[in-house]
Amino acid sequence: MIPRLYRVDGLSGVRNPIGMHALRLDVETLCVTGASSAVQNLVTAVGGARIQVRNLVMGGVAAGASVLSKDEIEMGVILVDIGGGATTVTVFHQGTIWNAAVIPVGGHQFTTDLAVAMNTPYQIAEEVKLQHGQVGLEGVGDGQVEIEAFGDRRTVRVDRREMCRYLNDRTDELFRLIMLKIRGFGFQDMPPAGLVLTGGGANLPGIDKVARRVLATPVRIGVPEGVVNLPEETRDPMFASAIGSLLWRTRPTTTQGSLRGIDRMKGKHNVFHSQPGGPLHWLKDRVKRVAL
Repeated sequence: MIPRLYRVDGLSGVRNPIGMHALRLDVETLCVTGASSAVQNLVTAVGGARIQVRNLVMGGVAAGASVLSKDEIEMGVILVDIGGGATTVTVFHQGTIWNAAVIPVGGHQFTTDLAVAMNTPYQIAEEVKLQHGQVGLEGVGDGQVEIEAFGDRRTVRVDRREMCRYLNDRTDELFRLIMLKIRGFGFQDMPPAGLVLTGGGANLPGIDKVARRVLATPVRIGVPEGVVNLPEETRDPMFASAIGSLLWRTRPTTTQGSLRGIDRMKGKHNVFHSQPGGPLHWLKDRVKRVAL
C-alpha cells in the first residue's frame, strides 16, 4: 500500500498531513498486487541460496529509485523497465508512484522472433541480437550476417536489415501497448518529463528513437546513479532494479511505504565502500537485508 495523496477535512491534494489538525483524514493509496504463488516461489528460491528475505519491493519502484531524478518524479514521468520476460510500466507523478502495470513482452519475445524467422536456435538468436541487432532501421546497411541454422548445423547468411526489421516491428508493438496502458491510467497526454527507458532491453540500439516516434515525447535511457564507487560494469540499464533495491533498503523505514525523501536516497550513497574490507565485505554483511 503506497500513499499517493491525503485529504484533510475535505481539503484534497495534501501530500504530508503530519502536524495538521483535522476531524477527518482520508488517504488515497496505490495497492500493488501480485500472484501470491509467484511471490512465494521467488522468496523460496532466494531462501534456498541461504539469503534471508526481509522485504519485497516492486521492480518498477526499485528501478525508479536508481534512475529517476527528483524533478522527474515531481513533474511526472513514465518509467519503462524492459526485462527478459516482461516490461514494467510505472507512472510517477507529484512526487510519488501513481500507477503501474506489467506487459508480458520483453527481451525473450524479441529473441524468439529472430529464432523463428531465421530458423536458428534460441541461443544463437540471442547472440545475433546482442551483436548485430538494431531497433531503428535508420543507418542499417545492406550487409549480411552469418548464423548457425537448424538442420545439419549448417550456416546461412541473412540480411541484417531484414533481421533488424523484426526487432523494429516488435518494439513498435511494445510501445503501442505501453501507450494503451498509459491511457488506461487516465493520462490522455504524456507527462512533462516524458519517458525513461531502463532494463536490459533498453540497451538495444535505436530503441529510444522508436519510443520517441511512437509516443511523441522526450525519451532518455536511464542508468543507475547516486552511488559512489559503483563498479563501472554495473552502470548499465540492466542493473537498475538491483541497484535500486539496495538504495530502497537504505532508506529510513518510516518512508518505505512511499517515495517521500527520494532526494535524500539519491544523495550519493557509498554503498560499496561503506564498510572496512571493500565491496565483498559489504556485500556479505548486507545481502541478507536487501529488499528483493
